[in-house]
Amino acid sequence: MLPVFQMVVEYVFGIFSDWMVLVLVLCGFWSFSMVSRGLAERKLGREADLAFYGGWFYLGLGLIAFAGGRLYNFFF
Repeated sequence: MLPVFQMVVEYVFGIFSDWMVLVLVLCGFWSFSMVSRGLAERKLGREADLAFYGGWFYLGLGLIAFAGGRLYNFFF
């Protein structure tokens, strides 16, 4: 059972390479810091909220993928 789990985890973390994680973090930061402000200034409240929470989602996804890959490599 472990080889199948290991194969799946290595495939997933192969997708979330270091460059992919960097792009996720940068896009998330840009979305919640710049895009949401610009939309809020144009009085687009719902879109600004969506950009803000979407930015946090991408930022969190990138950080979880980074930490998950490092923890997996540490224990296995």
